[in-house]
Amino acid sequence: MNYKAPKGTFDIFGKKAKIYEKIESIGKKIMKLYGFSEIRTPIFEDAGLFTRSLGETSDVVQKEMYIFKDKGNRLLALRPEGTAPVIRSIIENNLAQNNSVKLFYTGQMFRYERPQAGRFRQFHQFGAEIVGTQDPISDFEIIDSSTKILKELEIEYELHLNSVGCKVCRPAYKEVLILFLKDHVDELCENCQTRLYKNPLRVLDCKEEQCKLVTSNAPKITDYLCEDCKTHFEKLLNYLKKSKIEFILNPRLVRGLDYYTKTAFEALNFSLGSQNAVLGGGRYDGLAEELGGKNLPGVGFASGIERLVTILENSNKTFEKEHKFMVIPITSLEFDYALNLTSELRKYISVLFPYDYKNLKSALKLAVKSDCSYAVLVGSDEIRDNLISIKNLENGKQKSFSKVEFLNIINNERCNFGL
Repeated sequence: MNYKAPKGTFDIFGKKAKIYEKIESIGKKIMKLYGFSEIRTPIFEDAGLFTRSLGETSDVVQKEMYIFKDKGNRLLALRPEGTAPVIRSIIENNLAQNNSVKLFYTGQMFRYERPQAGRFRQFHQFGAEIVGTQDPISDFEIIDSSTKILKELEIEYELHLNSVGCKVCRPAYKEVLILFLKDHVDELCENCQTRLYKNPLRVLDCKEEQCKLVTSNAPKITDYLCEDCKTHFEKLLNYLKKSKIEFILNPRLVRGLDYYTKTAFEALNFSLGSQNAVLGGGRYDGLAEELGGKNLPGVGFASGIERLVTILENSNKTFEKEHKFMVIPITSLEFDYALNLTSELRKYISVLFPYDYKNLKSALKLAVKSDCSYAVLVGSDEIRDNLISIKNLENGKQKSFSKVEFLNIINNERCNFGL
């Protein structure tokens, strides 16, 4: 029997793996510049963690979670998103004891969705959270740092921004929204007709054209904000304007999860079609209390790495190549010397040693197939004169260097041998 990757999943290797690595390394670099530390949480959690945090009426909980019982009869779930596990860890390990905490994460998430462009059943997410402060400067830092990742990747985006209020002002808006939607109930999709009374804000998030047409005339939540939410939002907008970060106010933006309060934002890239959100996030001031902790306001973002990879692949963007070398002994007499040289060079550069080759020609072919940029040729002359001979595998040019010259070149960022 031939086994294949399960539906909605795929293997990552070759050039695609390098794009994933580049995205994650840029993300980690930028978050560290903003003072964030990395956190890693389990891939599976108590299923109740997500039911409680995401909301029982959310699509994720009702339709998309991978839930199972272990041998101890515990109900567990593969994590569908990263924020709730981070908050659980902060509460459990008392990470925000005396101060706010800034954490970033990357890893696999799981949702039972219909596989389509930009949506998979196993996907990778990069995200960050600032927990323990209500200061709108933390909202600004989340937006500023997350969009810097897109800028460094040279991904175009449009930043959409809204405030979704809080438990003080949102109930009044919900009442007004329900009254409006009741007059258009027959125009809504089947799902939104169910959502209307359970969670009317979800209707604003619906991607069906018929529902988008209805909600385009719906009352704006920003007209119903309490003074606290209004002041918070105005301060955030002021920080963004002063930093010359362009944004579009979008009163229909509510995000898809129940825990959001006040700030909500998304970065959109329209080359992706309907699945155009490349990152999003917002504030969740009541989530820690909802999960059994003390009052720990927070704000964060998450980005689906697969969508970023798709954009970069479609744009044919090339990242600077990381040079690989293959050390090749020309005859068996140079084998031991070449093997020792390989070990020495691996302190500085990525070096391969050839397997199962018959002669120099077959070893050079192997080096090309292994995506090496250069071959380091070891013959009797190189051993006698203590030289390192480099062959450019693209153009065939060859040059010899002393060991000191060679090490100086590879320690230079550009790694230019003049070949």
